[in-house]
Amino acid sequence: MTSMSKTSRQIAQNRPAVRRRGERPAQETSYEEFAQVLRHRIGSLVSGIEGYTELLMTSLATPEDRESGIRILEGTRRIEAVLEDLDLYHSPPPVVLRAVVLTDVLLQIQRILPDSDACRVRFDVALPDGQRVMADPKALRQAVMALVTNALEATHHEGSTVTVSLARETSAASAPPSIEIRVHNEGALSHNTSPDLIFEPFHTTKAWNLGVGLPLAEQIARLHKGALVLESSSETNGTTFTLTLPVP
Repeated sequence: MTSMSKTSRQIAQNRPAVRRRGERPAQETSYEEFAQVLRHRIGSLVSGIEGYTELLMTSLATPEDRESGIRILEGTRRIEAVLEDLDLYHSPPPVVLRAVVLTDVLLQIQRILPDSDACRVRFDVALPDGQRVMADPKALRQAVMALVTNALEATHHEGSTVTVSLARETSAASAPPSIEIRVHNEGALSHNTSPDLIFEPFHTTKAWNLGVGLPLAEQIARLHKGALVLESSSETNGTTFTLTLPVP
């Protein structure tokens, strides 16, 4: 197992695997309240822009003007996708754990990836056929998809390959059996990105999102009685996030 950076190890140790019922850190509560307000305010503005644009497009005469209207609507769709992430972070759906075949979850991710992204993602499975984990299929798919999307966005200029690997965790003989899902991309974190803050909501260097994908994935990992850590990040070895899940 790749050695974990000191910072990531401290982050993992400071985050409880499972939060007690009703226990909500004050900082996280304030983040969620802010997310709810932001979702409502921006959502109202976006709905107005969409409505007026669609009304205006009925009277546009030239193809150029209609193309401009379409681009405006595409922009509002991207904003709505960000707002959906805010909804998930603010009010995550209930997680119901059951024995799930892990490769089935990966197949679903392969199907929903756009063709332009699917050709850049490689899956490396070193598990017995039918290997199961305790998981909520939908929530786990959201978490892995957030990690894959993060890796694709981090390397979209280079067009390099993102690798999703599955294997049994073997570092500690006395630890309960678990499965590791590693998502790796070439290159290190952006020099503007602090490893201390990668799982904090709204911390992002990307202009097109609000930085809730990784926090949402980390939240889902804890709800699965697992963990998500930044395993490594360097120009030489690339960046790897590891999601650990218990085996039934």
